[in-house]
Amino acid sequence: MHKLQVLKIAFIFATITLSGCEKIVQSGDNAKPVSEQQTVKDDNVYIEQERKDNIVGADKDQHGCIGSAGYQWCSNLKQCIRPWELAKMKNLADDSKASIAAVCDAKIPKSTALVGGDRDEHGCIGSAGYQWCGNLNQCIRPWELAKMKNLTDDSQESIAAICETELSEKPQEVELVGSDRDEHGCIASAGYQWCTRLKQCIRPWELAKQYNLEDDSEKGISEFCQDK
Repeated sequence: MHKLQVLKIAFIFATITLSGCEKIVQSGDNAKPVSEQQTVKDDNVYIEQERKDNIVGADKDQHGCIGSAGYQWCSNLKQCIRPWELAKMKNLADDSKASIAAVCDAKIPKSTALVGGDRDEHGCIGSAGYQWCGNLNQCIRPWELAKMKNLTDDSQESIAAICETELSEKPQEVELVGSDRDEHGCIASAGYQWCTRLKQCIRPWELAKQYNLEDDSEKGISEFCQDK
């Protein structure tokens, strides 16, 4: 009787053991203890973080300049620059920190006048080379006016001779084309005259061509246009 109980206990223990082994086999050969899994997970997080740190553009400073791409802040230009590009643009001797600092960090005197900030009462910008020309009633640049007027030079005396000398005579009124319509509405200054026969304004040379007239003189046109 005692031996029978021992066998039953041994059978139950063996069954439990085999059940545990099946669960381990089902979980796969790569099953690892919890502590080991946690270590691998932590390593993966570290590796992922390291990759992010190495991505170009992930190191923007407070101005948005990306150091890993070679950019740094230039206070005077108020933009991100790359030293070698700035050195080329400004024709610097080199792109050393001292040269770049001389451009980007040196204090600019507040009295420095900006182009366009010195308009006179006529709106002419002196820093851009413009000055007022009274006779032309516009802002001009001496060298441009000298070229336009075929002057021998663009000296102040030559420019003043055009812009400041009082005009001795007022310009004569120019009769505009179209201001001389007759009672029929024909514009003589444009070559038109009335043709009674056609009851319209005509131009002699055009009429002669249209009707194959041999004589487009005033007499010939007049004879053609008479009301017959």
